[in-house]
Amino acid sequence: MALPRLCPEILTLPVDAPVDYEWNDWDALAYFDYADTDLFARLERLTGKANIALALAVCEWILRRFAGIEPLEDASEYVEAGWAALLDPEYSGWIELDYEDNPGPVLRPQVIVMGIVNDAFYENDDDPEMAWRPCYAVNLARYVLPDGTAFEDWLESGISRLERFHTWEIEGHGDDLFAEEIYQGRPVAREIFDATFPYRPEEAEMLLHRLIGQIDPGNEFLNLPGA
Repeated sequence: MALPRLCPEILTLPVDAPVDYEWNDWDALAYFDYADTDLFARLERLTGKANIALALAVCEWILRRFAGIEPLEDASEYVEAGWAALLDPEYSGWIELDYEDNPGPVLRPQVIVMGIVNDAFYENDDDPEMAWRPCYAVNLARYVLPDGTAFEDWLESGISRLERFHTWEIEGHGDDLFAEEIYQGRPVAREIFDATFPYRPEEAEMLLHRLIGQIDPGNEFLNLPGA
């Protein structure tokens, strides 16, 4: 991943830890497709973009877990483009997932990461409740990450910061009743997931523009105007 580290805590995650969990490609949904009731209740209060941002951030933890084993470059690039899509979904796009060519306990979770991002931005008509997407990501992370990382502490910190700045109660649900797209809230910057960063929500759009400038221009999933 070309972007700066997400947060200091992610450095507690070894990139070459043994893959010692059971994995069945035919039953992969069982590893992530469910909701932790307490977590879901908290996430429902967050805006759509806050939930998407959390899903992207958790996906970065999952991808780092495999960075020293067999990283899937497409997954990293799609997550990076996802941060740009928080400003405008047109900055990335829908993809067809390649499950058959990426089997097993290392590659398949990384394709699932791509699926979570794809679902959040481009396949949400059937289920617009964005809280499901970070739930999927958290469930998968808890399954594949090794013990002894700071993931759970980081997760609690990140959700707490989102609750401070990016809930529906704080932001409102938007004023345009006739908008073609479902309102997902105000921009949420990646820096909110670094507790050492003095986050200000009014700076989120500027921070996302700065992040876009840090993405490799060769990223095939990035669709910037004029590029």
